[in-house]
Amino acid sequence: MDKSQAPEILPKEIGKSALRREDPAVLSGRAAYIADLPFQDVLYVAILRSPYAHAKITGIDVTAAAGHAGVVKVWTGADVLPKCAGLMARMDLPGFVPTIQPILAHDIVRFVGEAVAVVVANSQAVAEDALELIDVDYDELPVVASIESAMAAEALANEAVPANLVYQGHRCQDDVDGDFASAAYVASGRFINNRVSASPLEPRGCVARYEWTNGQLTVWSATQMPSFLKTMLAIHLAFPEQRIEVITPQVGGGFGQKAHVHPEEALVCLLAIELGRPVRWIEDRRENLLSATHAKHQINDMAIAVDGNGRFLAMRNRSSTDGGAYNCLPWTHLVESHVGASTLTGPYRIAHFNDESLSLVTNKCPIGAYRGVGWSAGHIAREILIDRAARRLGLSPFEIRRRNLVDQNDYPFTTPTGLVIREGTFVQTLDRLEQMVSYPSFRERQASALASGKLLGLGLCIFNEVSGVGTRAFVPAHSGDDS
Repeated sequence: MDKSQAPEILPKEIGKSALRREDPAVLSGRAAYIADLPFQDVLYVAILRSPYAHAKITGIDVTAAAGHAGVVKVWTGADVLPKCAGLMARMDLPGFVPTIQPILAHDIVRFVGEAVAVVVANSQAVAEDALELIDVDYDELPVVASIESAMAAEALANEAVPANLVYQGHRCQDDVDGDFASAAYVASGRFINNRVSASPLEPRGCVARYEWTNGQLTVWSATQMPSFLKTMLAIHLAFPEQRIEVITPQVGGGFGQKAHVHPEEALVCLLAIELGRPVRWIEDRRENLLSATHAKHQINDMAIAVDGNGRFLAMRNRSSTDGGAYNCLPWTHLVESHVGASTLTGPYRIAHFNDESLSLVTNKCPIGAYRGVGWSAGHIAREILIDRAARRLGLSPFEIRRRNLVDQNDYPFTTPTGLVIREGTFVQTLDRLEQMVSYPSFRERQASALASGKLLGLGLCIFNEVSGVGTRAFVPAHSGDDS
């Protein structure tokens, strides 16, 4: 049979429109989120959080809260510590310093919003009222509140981390001094990505139910990583993984913030096991902004050496990350700087690259994953420098990129950090974009707009991103919690 007449066994899916199956339930208001799930005999959780960035807990009195009508249980760090030491995230890199984030702080609080005590009650209102009856005495400690103060190391944000340095290392250590010395132009700058919070429409939340009859722990969580959460709960709670089930209902936004294992999830599970009743925790917006991981907070000191024809000779970068008080699980402090360094040269022919990543602890909420995690800060800085070089050398932003992009003759192309770009249409896509923009006439329109007191801009950015990382690369089987 002629191949052209052969039936297509597997229909082509790439390029076809796909129906969004989740929309009807969401748009009609029928979607069920964690807070909508009905449970019988459920208990409600409220968490007391630290008002101090760094302080020693010198005393805590829960007597009044425990005796409040409707309160079932009150726990402090001293109650939780024998059951779970805390969450530990590690990275298999020389010199990396792991940290343990306690489920409830037991001696020292290290950021505003860190959990100190928990009240479990028959209603949410009772639980929150009882929080006000807990009396905590603090002795304030010196606060490390910036990258600069962390580097100075006059005070330690976390005594488990010498000199406040979780990690200092390199993805690539090429000798670039000669290239920079011979360059026709060096584009350089300091780029500060400020701390942000994902703030999804639905905050974090989970419900745990433990069946004493069969030892089954069922967890409903608004998580982006249900399988990983299951494994990490088993490890950190010393609970058989085959007896844990994690169910994820509709998730009202995550953006990476829910792609972690949070102390509160472990806490709710411990309470459910202890009490034998379903236990429910839904954070409010204030809790979310204080303690649900922040993101970014990175400084890049970057430079690109360019020859007289606009071709890139070398690149160097030093990234410094304010990672907060603890490594988040599983991504650690390196979720931005070290991970991002692997793609920092982008899809460009940059022969030599030298980078250094520093990740520091401070007395702030830990950073974690958020949209564009690991690449956005560095790529933005690089593209800004490329535009500066283009202006200095009299080239259009399209032309300087065209002269340096990896093209069809380069594949497979190995970047200085060892990543392999096997295929792509970077140059062709750039050419098509230039045609669509009508770049020469755009500049004319831009000048005309400026003469009329209006601003008309054009931003151009090209980047590549690592994706499709397999399970074996993500969680080594020998320990289950190395990331």
